[in-house]
Amino acid sequence: MAGDDAYPLALCYGPGERIRRPDANVLAYLEGLLRVLAETTEAEIDQGRWSRQVKTLDGCVDYRLSLPALLEPLDARPASRRPVLDRRAMERATAELQRFVAQSEFKSLEQVQDAIRRRFSGSLDAIPSTASTPLEQAQDMAYRAFDARGRRRVQLARKAIELSGDCADAYVILAEHAGDLERARDLYAQGVAAGERALGPQAFEEEAGHFWGLMTTRPYMRARFGLAETLEALGRADEAIDHYRELLRLNPGDNQGVRDRLLPALLVQGRDEEAGALLRQFSGESSAVWRYGAALLAFRREGDSPAARASLRRALRANRHVLDYLTGEQQLPGADPPAYELGSEEEAIICARALAGAWRTTPGAVEWARAAARPGTRAKRRKR
Repeated sequence: MAGDDAYPLALCYGPGERIRRPDANVLAYLEGLLRVLAETTEAEIDQGRWSRQVKTLDGCVDYRLSLPALLEPLDARPASRRPVLDRRAMERATAELQRFVAQSEFKSLEQVQDAIRRRFSGSLDAIPSTASTPLEQAQDMAYRAFDARGRRRVQLARKAIELSGDCADAYVILAEHAGDLERARDLYAQGVAAGERALGPQAFEEEAGHFWGLMTTRPYMRARFGLAETLEALGRADEAIDHYRELLRLNPGDNQGVRDRLLPALLVQGRDEEAGALLRQFSGESSAVWRYGAALLAFRREGDSPAARASLRRALRANRHVLDYLTGEQQLPGADPPAYELGSEEEAIICARALAGAWRTTPGAVEWARAAARPGTRAKRRKR
């Protein structure tokens, strides 16, 4: 684990749970290896093979390192097709389909359907690219980066930027691999600027309201959402809220789930009127974030009122696990789960992490929810 007091511990686990500790030669080798890694640049890593000479207790030693996967040509197809891990990679097929139809002339719908069946049968890797402009080629490279793993993503993203500096998704990928929040913020901001250049001012005037429906706008939307989340993590909540609001203005249907980040941000900042308006805007929402956000807002406005208790009951029906995390009876894990179902413990973790700050900074809110959720509480109130 990273930390000022952290240090490496070298152990070899052998058969029968036998532990072998390193001798002096192994320790000297590991010392040199750690020094090499500390001095290695990102450009060297992306070359796939590099060498360095460093000093160890055994004197100067030459090290040669390689990452075989990065030595493959950037246009090489994966050796074996695996399930797509990143849904963003699947957009490439839709982009190809749209370009193919736009570049072709058909006399009937049957011709269109027949041509699509013939061209888009088989695996995604076998589909020939119709990208013709530098930006389209760069975006294709970004889609391949989404479908790649580890450092290969960074390689492909950097190549995409070489092809076109207006490829917003390439900056999104680099931001996701950045080592710190400040660096990530700068990369997301570059992605937003790239998206604005690629789309042009006319798109923001004419397409506002259904932005996500256009494949060409999605890289920009991803970059701006990432920038907003990073600004919020840096403590610049008001700036983040402005970005969240603009994303919802451009795409009121909210395919990205911006509302689930905006509502907690408004509640944490005490902007209750705006939070209430957002709850009304998406009144049909039934997720745990929405239900527990509404319950907290009702308590802030009315205290332990019948309406607030009714709102809390709706939240509990949506996901009872959330309350355990809000009250501290369950500890939040270090990272969010990659996916969740409504009502699941995974959803509860995501909800509690989003709303814990707002609940715990509202005087009496957690205690009220704990008491109101106890079996028999309602019956006791009736007797009184």
